[in-house]
Amino acid sequence: MTGLFLVALTVDTIRTGDILSIRLGGYDYEAKVVVREDSTVLLQPFGYIRVGGLDIFSARDTIFARVKDYYPSAVVILDIVNRMEPVVYLATSDGNNASVPYRKGMTIRDAILLSNVAPYKDIRLVELYRDSMRFELDRNAAIPVMPGDLLYLRMARKINWQMVWMVVNTATSFLTLLTVLGVVGR
Repeated sequence: MTGLFLVALTVDTIRTGDILSIRLGGYDYEAKVVVREDSTVLLQPFGYIRVGGLDIFSARDTIFARVKDYYPSAVVILDIVNRMEPVVYLATSDGNNASVPYRKGMTIRDAILLSNVAPYKDIRLVELYRDSMRFELDRNAAIPVMPGDLLYLRMARKINWQMVWMVVNTATSFLTLLTVLGVVGR
């Protein structure tokens, strides 16, 4: 009696925010990349490659098509390292940090307000870190964020009024002493 066996194979689909490990078997090349909102990954030095929405096998073929001129006999080894909901990371110059769930169309201002990481009025400057690049922006910039972006918030310096009062008090005491000694005021 012969039987028919059906094998159910689940294939992962690559999504925005996924972290991929890409290795080229037979060569000394390995990279970890984040799938961006536009479904691409930045694979240095080959540029942006669209893999979002593809299954692992199709993504492997797409990556090989891009690298084959440089690595003709490479075997593309592709793993989803961290399947995660897409997030935007925030850190402040005061040492606070947070992450917020990414939403399509989210701007820098939206991410800051959702995070509650710092009072919005105290933010002086925003540094956006994306794809190994750094951009200095105004806190009100209507620039959309992408999954995996890091927003570093430079905070306005706060005046320590206790320290100011202590310095003024010390200076006043010093001037009084100089006046009593007759060094000042004649």
